[in-house]
Amino acid sequence: MTSALDSATLLPGCGRAIKLIGMKLIGSLASPYVRKVRVVMAEKKLDFQLVLEDVWGSDAILQSNPLGKVPCLVMEGGEAVFDSRVIVEYLHYSLADIALGCVTGYLDFRFPDVDWRAHHRHLARHHDKLAVRPSFVDTAPPKA
Repeated sequence: MTSALDSATLLPGCGRAIKLIGMKLIGSLASPYVRKVRVVMAEKKLDFQLVLEDVWGSDAILQSNPLGKVPCLVMEGGEAVFDSRVIVEYLHYSLADIALGCVTGYLDFRFPDVDWRAHHRHLARHHDKLAVRPSFVDTAPPKA
């Protein structure tokens, strides 16, 4: 059995500044919803692979999206996000999380005596969740 990602045509992504390895956008060049997601990804300079899928001539999309519709954003681990509005919101908040995690990490690194966590418990909890992501662990500044 082949998946939509195996049997489809792969095209290079739109951006080069941030590389999210393994991120694939399944869609059709004729879809305005796919175009919307592609434009957002290009504006945010996200690197991805566009997987062209004929949703009317194949059921392969059903392996990633049970609704059988495009666009469908498939992450490296196989998790899928679908519906253009949801994908755009997901991309926005994913990048916002990165910025937030870097800022709160900077506070810990440069100002270890500032107890920002005591006054911002929800933010501290969110930072702790971000801090265990491989991308944050791999790029953490050296310990003092």
